[in-house]
Amino acid sequence: LFECIAQINIMDVQNNNSQSEYLNDTWPWQSEHDEALLTVLLYYLLGFLAVFSNITLLRILYRLKNVQNDYMSLRALAIGCIIYGAAFIYIAVYRSVILYCKPLSISISVCIIYVPFFIGGDTACACSVLLISVERFLAATTVDLYKKLQSPKWRRIAIITLCMFPMADLVYSCLSTTHTFNEVTSPFCFTEDFMPNVYYDFHLTLVLSIGLVTCIVFALSFCVMKFRKSTSAGVDTVRLRREAIVTKRLVQLLLVKAVIQIIPSAIYIYAREHTLWEVIKTYVWILQGLNQSVFAAAYVCIDSTFRKEMKKIFTCRTHVISMNQDIASSKVNPSAESHKC
Repeated sequence: LFECIAQINIMDVQNNNSQSEYLNDTWPWQSEHDEALLTVLLYYLLGFLAVFSNITLLRILYRLKNVQNDYMSLRALAIGCIIYGAAFIYIAVYRSVILYCKPLSISISVCIIYVPFFIGGDTACACSVLLISVERFLAATTVDLYKKLQSPKWRRIAIITLCMFPMADLVYSCLSTTHTFNEVTSPFCFTEDFMPNVYYDFHLTLVLSIGLVTCIVFALSFCVMKFRKSTSAGVDTVRLRREAIVTKRLVQLLLVKAVIQIIPSAIYIYAREHTLWEVIKTYVWILQGLNQSVFAAAYVCIDSTFRKEMKKIFTCRTHVISMNQDIASSKVNPSAESHKC
């Protein structure tokens, strides 16, 4: 951020002469001020919502220490979403500075700072959900392979393999913009102004492909669970009830995945080649940001264990605040049990 402010001051000094060409010393982007301010507020909202919801999810997973290995891919998803949300907060702070300082242009080397967070967070989230879908499929088809995947060795191999996709995406993004580092662009740093269309198409196609594969794996898991349920007349009631619950969660996750990632990505790719691009690009971008918090919230709502843990967290917090208020009013030393939840 300090580098950004320094670059803004430098560019402002360099463009003092050209600025006098505008009538009444108006800022060239003054007409877009209200829209930019609204976008900044939305970015703050999306960023804090994504960070808060996924930190809550991480807190729930931390409390479930006895089954921590089963949720390693889910923790990776939450971390990726936090990175993506932090990128929204960064760009909101940056554009707040821009609206205050009103420079004429900015170096692309400053704009490129936030791009790796968006790229890495988006691709990491997609890969994490893919790993979750593979785990659900193995759990539904063969217990042996599922248990093998739960071992630390195979879990590390799976995570390293999936990390190759975000790394390749990041490397390609850096290679696509190296020749433009010394150029200048709009002070708002819109990605379409300095990121090549070829890279945009590559990234969106990659995320869309991962999302489609994820939906296919979720659908296969659902079909396997339904087939097993229909052909297992002699199985005990407890197991059938558990399989029904898992099947319901798979359908819910499949619908959430299709609505908040597949459809926006497909619309994004389609609109880039048509006149719809200028109309819907902001809305699709905001929907992509909302994706990072909605999926965490959906996971917490779908899983009954997560719902119970979240209720305990907020109940505990409310209890501690109430106890502290009572202690402050009565000036009684708190006991050791009063802060346990």
